[in-house]
Amino acid sequence: MAQAAIQNPLDIFIGRQPIYDRHLRLYAHELLFRGSWENQASFDAPDQATCKLLIHSMLDIGLDRIAGDRPVFVNLPQEVILSGVARVLPPTRCVLEILESVRFTPEVLDALADLKSRGYQLALDDFIYSNQPAGAQDAALDLADYVKLDVQGLSGDELKEQLTVVRKHSVAVVAEKIETLNEFRLCRDLGFDHFQGYFLSRPEILPGKSQYVDILAMTLLLQRCLDPLADVATVTRLVAQNASLSYRLLQAANSALHARRAEISTVKEAVLFLGIGFVSKIASLFLLSGLGDKPSFALVLALQRACMCELLGNGEAERNQLYMIGLLSALDFLLDQPIEIIVEPLPIASEVKAAILDRKGSMGTVLANVLAYETNNWKTPDADPRCATAVSRAYWRASPQVEQMRRLIEDLRTPVGR
Repeated sequence: MAQAAIQNPLDIFIGRQPIYDRHLRLYAHELLFRGSWENQASFDAPDQATCKLLIHSMLDIGLDRIAGDRPVFVNLPQEVILSGVARVLPPTRCVLEILESVRFTPEVLDALADLKSRGYQLALDDFIYSNQPAGAQDAALDLADYVKLDVQGLSGDELKEQLTVVRKHSVAVVAEKIETLNEFRLCRDLGFDHFQGYFLSRPEILPGKSQYVDILAMTLLLQRCLDPLADVATVTRLVAQNASLSYRLLQAANSALHARRAEISTVKEAVLFLGIGFVSKIASLFLLSGLGDKPSFALVLALQRACMCELLGNGEAERNQLYMIGLLSALDFLLDQPIEIIVEPLPIASEVKAAILDRKGSMGTVLANVLAYETNNWKTPDADPRCATAVSRAYWRASPQVEQMRRLIEDLRTPVGR
């Protein structure tokens, strides 16, 4: 399929702040989302910021370039914990840092236990014992590998008290936000294991370039990955049609994040190596991250239209074309551009363009009928009211698959239990 939209490369920025051991040797890096060269956090949606950070660090710049062979701490808000998208990160390289805003509900604790069972290490950020019910905090501490205590938020006596409590669990303790030599000496004398803060090192901004992956490509890829009959050949073909996505998956497959015996040089090898489930998670991550930030109902409407058009076709070739027509016809509200500006430059067959833009030909009539069903308006000149029953049947036949897509998108965007 032709690309639906061509975008210029996007500037991306990642903050990297070192974490040191007791001998002030580099131990790990904490990764921080940055929207510009300005060395401070500025975002409204922490879940989208985290997903952008995952994409940029793992696929655009690469963890190897960012951190070498050191572990990386990645902040996770509650929405991302419950969505499951953090599982695209390699457990051997990443410490998942649970933000202080996370409430240790049964659902969250179950999600953390699942991550722990998959080999991830967990860190509790800005932890203060007694901020939440003791039973829930003890359960979280039992799952944790690290606890980070905020030096600026606690007095010396309070640091000592918190350290005594968390030391009852098998955790390494990190003193964070150290801003003076005296604070460092205090934390070292109290017995902290690791140290982080402006006194030791300010975050460093790492720039890079991100190639935009369009909404249409991600929606189509995710829909095919969710198909129980999906095969490697079909998924490979969809990935290969998007140069940027192909590059990202090849980079992921060939990085030190995954053990492998030989270099992976083709998209098919990458899909086979990573698995359709991993490809699906990458597509989901893009939809959630704000790189494709349309509301879920808009994505689902596009998919519903495409599936209905496909079901109304005759023969596999025409059905495939109609599926593409249905998706392409939805790009105006997905990309916030007039449909003529989007479709005219695309290297697609003239009859496909005519069907989308002018409702010409038999395929144009199918699209017109589906649009008439959407709006409940069969008085448009291109629609055929005699087809209303067939279009209605197509709607109900398409609905189960579209509902699966809707649930997945909502699950990714909405925390369980909210």
